Amino acid sequence: LRDAIFEFLASWRSPELATLQQMSDYPEVKRRQAAFLPKTVPLRDWIEHRIGAEIEFRPGGHGRSEVIHLTEIARETVIAKLAQIQARGMAPMGFGGPMPMGHPPPLGHLPPPPGYGAPPHAIPP
Repeated sequence: LRDAIFEFLASWRSPELATLQQMSDYPEVKRRQAAFLPKTVPLRDWIEHRIGAEIEFRPGGHGRSEVIHLTEIARETVIAKLAQIQARGMAPMGFGGPMPMGHPPPLGHLPPPPGYGAPPHAIPP
């Protein structure tokens, strides 16, 4: 499940921060959540208890849902995951089109999951 969450984050490329709902809608996160979490355990609770040192939830502002923020350790994991995605030949796609292969995005603008059309995300400074 952690791997699917970091795949989502590595694939997200909008300047907006992703929400828990957007992460929950990512197909691989959905699949692994259904396979590994009891229905009584919300994804947010699992994240806070298992990988809360890497991923934090903060108010989204302007009436938006809470957004996902990453710690420095998580940022390194996201960049490593992006390199894995690119090595498989899957250029991240999103609102801005494919990312150039070979170099990771700036920390503030990571790409959305391939084929994913939900609102945007970025890694906070």
